[in-house]
Amino acid sequence: MKKFIQNITQIKANELKATLASFAMVFILMACYFILRPVRDSMASDWSDTEVSMLWNLQFFISIGIVAIYGLIISKIKFKNVVPIVYSSFSASFFVFYLSTQNLSDPVLLEKSFYVWVSAFSLFNLSVFWSFMSDTFNKEQGKRLFAIIAAGASFGAIIGPIIPALFAKQLGVHNLMLIAAVGLLMVIPLILYIYHLKTHELNNQGLKVDLSQQKLSNSWFSGFKSVITNPYLLSIGLFILLYVFIASFVYFEQKNLLAEFSRAQRVEILGSIDWIVNFLTFFMAFFVTGRVVKKYEKPSFL
Repeated sequence: MKKFIQNITQIKANELKATLASFAMVFILMACYFILRPVRDSMASDWSDTEVSMLWNLQFFISIGIVAIYGLIISKIKFKNVVPIVYSSFSASFFVFYLSTQNLSDPVLLEKSFYVWVSAFSLFNLSVFWSFMSDTFNKEQGKRLFAIIAAGASFGAIIGPIIPALFAKQLGVHNLMLIAAVGLLMVIPLILYIYHLKTHELNNQGLKVDLSQQKLSNSWFSGFKSVITNPYLLSIGLFILLYVFIASFVYFEQKNLLAEFSRAQRVEILGSIDWIVNFLTFFMAFFVTGRVVKKYEKPSFL
């Protein structure tokens, strides 16, 4: 079986356990996020557009603060210890949200805090994971293995929404927080196991990811200047700006359309939408995108 897997995936025998453990880890992380996301977005339908807009603005400043704190932590603590701290902290926070919502008669403020906190979790969920992967596999291994590991994220994004889509009413909306918290707790043994394999099977004990805070080689506004003066970067910036504008408009319309449904019904609807979108994304990426790019790629003689 090991030889068969090695032949079709290019995974070497000493890399198999670490690859499967990493696949399982990112699968759980993405599944947990897509369990929480419908719960978060279902809450927005109970609030006005102004309230949600204020939460988005608040999220912007909170994200800046969290990133700054994270940068300080990784400069003081070994990255080996940072990864389990990050995911165990998020797991504990969702346990607290679950317990608190059971005991409050008017949990609006708590739910708004949960809304913002899930967005903060999405900011770190995959970024910390891929930093962890860079700290585990060397460059040559990454070229062969990262695509396989990334498939775990795709499967997690497909399986995760099925739980709220099918079981929100039976389990209860708040119990989905508990499921996600337990899922994130399951990641901790995998992190410790992968670190063990890094030394004993991957032989990458000398590998360390470079997360140091690099100083800008030019002035603080040099990045903004590059975006404005470079047509390519400017086009990307305008594209992202347009994308965010359209996505925000659709989000608010969806929020208002779902206001007439119960909280559990909203979670089921939003979970179903996530499942359909993620499945189509997975299908398009594997079977359509490559063919479209190949057909319309720029001829080599131009």
